[in-house]
Parts: sequence; structure tokens; C-alpha cells
Amino acid sequence: MPVSYETSSCLNISHSMKTECSVIKEDFLSQDGTIHRELNKFWDNETLGIRDDECDESKVYADQIKFNGTRYEASLPFKQDHPVIPDNYKIAQGRLCSLLRRLRSEPQVLHQYDNVIKEQLATGVVELANVDDEKIVEPGNIHYLPHREVLKQDRSTTKLRVVYDASPKQKDQISLNDCLLPGQPITLLNFNILLRFRVNKIALVSDLEKAFLNAEINPNQRELLRFLWVHDADSPNLQVQTLRFNRLVFGLVSSPFILNAAIRDHLSKHENNDPQFVDDVLNSFYVDDYASGKKTQFQTVLNNTKN
Repeated sequence: MPVSYETSSCLNISHSMKTECSVIKEDFLSQDGTIHRELNKFWDNETLGIRDDECDESKVYADQIKFNGTRYEASLPFKQDHPVIPDNYKIAQGRLCSLLRRLRSEPQVLHQYDNVIKEQLATGVVELANVDDEKIVEPGNIHYLPHREVLKQDRSTTKLRVVYDASPKQKDQISLNDCLLPGQPITLLNFNILLRFRVNKIALVSDLEKAFLNAEINPNQRELLRFLWVHDADSPNLQVQTLRFNRLVFGLVSSPFILNAAIRDHLSKHENNDPQFVDDVLNSFYVDDYASGKKTQFQTVLNNTKN
């Protein structure tokens, strides 16, 4: 008996709007042009990408990210002559108490939260800080990162993430992020990546699993990435532990730059062997997300992958 197949087509129409800001009156500007620069930065961030700005310091810093034989290792890129970084233990302590009060009303979420940190401790992402050495650490070299949960119940894999905050500060003080260079934007505009992605017949998408946590931080700077948690989340008596990150934390203003610099350095080692592959990856990655595709049939893509 003959079988008939119905075919259908779908047409997607995309519109884009580009906006620019300009200063009409000179008195609208401050003497150093700060307002103008901030408005430009605002509109750039509101679009689908970031405009490239020159940053000599970050260019030099990118060359300092090296592979140590196991992982890429980076130092935090600090601004020149930045103020002394405050020891914000009280802020972290207060945020921890508020967090525990909230999570104890949802025991399931509390256990997920505790399991995330225990897993990071077991895998070496974080470690116990040696608080006995605090007396010999110079002022400005100890800092604490408050943290909180982000729940996404629609995810099929990771439903809870622990996010860290490097921006809190007390009145008349600075934060850790205030002292760090954001680095030069070395990712391509998201808008350009999406345009190239949409012209392909076959979609290829992926992301780097726990990408930030795969890069190590200079051991001399890990005391700046301390955070507080409890030894037993179920115990009514809080036994606070001080831990610190060995790896790159998503929450630092410089983290995306460090990750992308490491990815580019790694890919550069394969330019001679497969320049087409390197070019495709560089033009399809936005931070840790890959969006590309092929115009050929899927079987051809599979064959090329096997080869």
C-alpha cells in the first residue's frame, strides 16, 4: 500500500534595530566626557553584543595565562594603584545567616545547595582555607565572597546553581570587582554569531561543562576567593567553615575575559593542524556557548566527525 508523506515549511523573519546615542548639547557632558562614555557603554550592553575597546593592560594580561600541565592557570587582573581590598568577613557572615534562614524553610533546596559545595570540595574546586595563617597575610589579601542559590526547575540537568558575588561593599569602601580589570572584550558580537548560525541547514550547539571551574587561579591569590559555609547543614548548631576557591569563579568581573583568553590560547596551538576548525570555533563561541552548523546533510556531518 503506498504511503504518502506530507511536507511543510516554516519561514522565520527576523528584524534587528540598531540604535545610537549622540550628545546634542555640550553642557550635557561633564568635563572629562564621562556621561557620554557611560551612555555609549549602556547602549552597547543593551544590544546583542559588546563593542570592542582597546585595553593595553588586558592585552598584556592575556599573554600571562599559561597551561601548567594540567589546567590553564591565571592571575586575577588588578587595576594599577587600586585601593586596599577590605576584609568583608562581616558581610559574608551576615549573608550566610540570611541564606540559611531562607533555605531551612526548603530542606530539599538546602540539601542540594550543600551537595554542590561538598562536590566542589571533593573534586578540588574549593578547599578548606588555613585560617591559622591569617596573622601573616598582609592586609588586602583576604576577601570573602557572599553567595546565594539560583533555581531553574525547567532544567533537565542542573536545577540549582550556587552563584558568588564579588561586588558587595560597605559604605565608603570598595568591592573586589571594583579593583579588577574587566579585560578587553575578545568574544565576537552575539548578533553576528546568531546570524551565521541561522543560515545553516544543520544546527550544531553545545557548551563547555563548568567552563569557568576548569581554569585554575594563581595560588597566591586564592585567599581573595574565600567564602563561608557550614560543616553540617542539618545541625541546629552552626559550625562555620572557611573555604576558598582554587578555580575561576563566575561572578568576578574579569572571569569571562580570562575564560575566553584561555580558550583562544588553547585553540591557537592547533591553527597549523586544522585552521578551518579553529576559525569556525572562534567565530561560533560566545563565552562558553557554541552555536554553529553545516549546510550539508546530517550524514555527511557525521562522517566528517568520525574522520
